[in-house]
Amino acid sequence: MSVSIDTGYEGLIPWIEKRLGGRVVSCDRQGDRRSGGRPAFFIDVEQADGNLVGTYARMNRGLGQGGPFTLAAEHAVLEELYAAGIAVPEPLGYCSEPEGILLDRLHGRDDYSEICDEAQRNAIDRAFVAEIAKVHALDAERFEVRGFVMPRTPDEFALNDLAHWERAFDSGARSPVPLVRFARNWLHNNVPEPPERAVLIQGDTGPGQFMFDGQKLTGIIDWEFAHLADPMLDIAQIRVRDWYNPGADLKKWLAYYTEYSGTPIDLPRLRYYYVKAMLITPLALTGIVQNMHPMLDHAEWYAQDISYQRGVTEALAEAMGIELESVELPEPTATARARVFELLEQNLTDEIPEMLSDDFGRYRVGLTRRLATYARNLDRYGVVFEAQELDDMGEILGTRPTDAASGNFELESHMRSGALTDVQEEALVRFFYRHAVREERLMKGALGAGEKSTRQPIA
Repeated sequence: MSVSIDTGYEGLIPWIEKRLGGRVVSCDRQGDRRSGGRPAFFIDVEQADGNLVGTYARMNRGLGQGGPFTLAAEHAVLEELYAAGIAVPEPLGYCSEPEGILLDRLHGRDDYSEICDEAQRNAIDRAFVAEIAKVHALDAERFEVRGFVMPRTPDEFALNDLAHWERAFDSGARSPVPLVRFARNWLHNNVPEPPERAVLIQGDTGPGQFMFDGQKLTGIIDWEFAHLADPMLDIAQIRVRDWYNPGADLKKWLAYYTEYSGTPIDLPRLRYYYVKAMLITPLALTGIVQNMHPMLDHAEWYAQDISYQRGVTEALAEAMGIELESVELPEPTATARARVFELLEQNLTDEIPEMLSDDFGRYRVGLTRRLATYARNLDRYGVVFEAQELDDMGEILGTRPTDAASGNFELESHMRSGALTDVQEEALVRFFYRHAVREERLMKGALGAGEKSTRQPIA
């Protein structure tokens, strides 16, 4: 008999047993998260001959993502890559109901930022970049015949996949986000010349997206955003992954890519695609953070949205040749409510987790503790930061708005009123940067991985 377990996906285990001709003997959910992240399971199957097969099941998010990024497309990509000898997990099957893909389980770990040995890091760096270069060298037509769209014009190269994320933003946003509007306009108005040919890109590649064991790369994982595009977009995605998973020496990675691919790094195109790659997270998260449900990974989504908005402003400044100044922040102001927030944080940090026996419960308490820290910072800085924000908006608009919400609507109208001059664009980028730095300070201590987010210079 198969193991008795509720995965939340009725029919998954019977499908796997039929597919592999054995019985499931263990099934463990990956991670503590229950929202947003891709649901996945480590499943061991004992076959008739007694052989134990370790598998990995990636399931539908249930968020109605749709568009070009489907599990069926990911499975098709993996079939092609595995057949071409690329280091990826072997695809074992696609299930339409419940929707999921079954993969051979790779050995090793993916926590690249924890590598301390320089020789190990160098070996993994070379192996990963060499593998990406091999992927880019594949004939794109083999993926076109599997249903992937072949870009041919400059706009198609630069904007095809962006349209998917723009639709997600437009359908979910309840209030304007001026930075997102500005960045979208900039991307549409500054489309670069296309490369010589389209290549398959992973679409979210870099640290955290490959497995390794010692000095051996065991495989590249997570191909859900793969599509045909400019290879510089993959290089830009490596920079974005490094933003949240720091540790790589990106100048070295770029040199390795040129060595293995024979393709020089095109810095203007790379900077353009860095803006685009950074913008994808705010485009995807705005609808979530503006309609936040209490059962979602609320603190993490707030943190990523805030962190990547600073990333977008820095990417824009780099692409536009703007040197950003440091932002002076005021000292916090203690209020009568300060002790209340301190007690709440302390209980959520030191007391309540000890009362819980399950990992998921402790994970949820950790998220709530981060919200408490965010609330404390809002109490200490919120009033003075909003005053600074309104002053900044007034300089751009000519009239100081009455509040931040109406100011955001006025900024959107300002950007829609006609073509902006270079001076106006620069003023907006500088404002967006000050805003982003203030927003990060409001969540300091609750940003998670975003506490260490930094942009590596590449030239």
